[in-house]
Amino acid sequence: MAQLGTNGDFIDFFDFYRGTVPYLARETFFSFEKTLFALNFHYSEIMPKRHKKSKYKYAVIGKKKYYFYKIIWIDPCGDAGHADVDEMKKLLPATMVSQAYIFDKNKKYVWTFSSYDTDSAVFSDRNCFPRSIIQKMERIQS
Repeated sequence: MAQLGTNGDFIDFFDFYRGTVPYLARETFFSFEKTLFALNFHYSEIMPKRHKKSKYKYAVIGKKKYYFYKIIWIDPCGDAGHADVDEMKKLLPATMVSQAYIFDKNKKYVWTFSSYDTDSAVFSDRNCFPRSIIQKMERIQS
């Protein structure tokens, strides 16, 4: 009767390396493994790579991906009327939330758009945010 693994019911990977599996079973496994490496076998030949789908929402326009973001930014407020000291202290900037596709970004600015033409690379609802007013940018998951 064949000897079982250390846990008594099945043989696992660690049983091979601990030497608790009968010699014949270990030798069969390792000879198979050696044969694969001798043939210069690669698993990618049998199993083609799957392209990992992005978990983030995006639009493809003119063969380029544009990712969808939630942008939290500070909007300065103003008032042209007369005000005393108390009213002056109550005037605070607003925290705004915009949701748009990022067209481009650099160290100073972030360019966004919300609408686009599906036939050609034409963008609408465009904004250019200075980086200094942006508090947070989150890529939206699809």
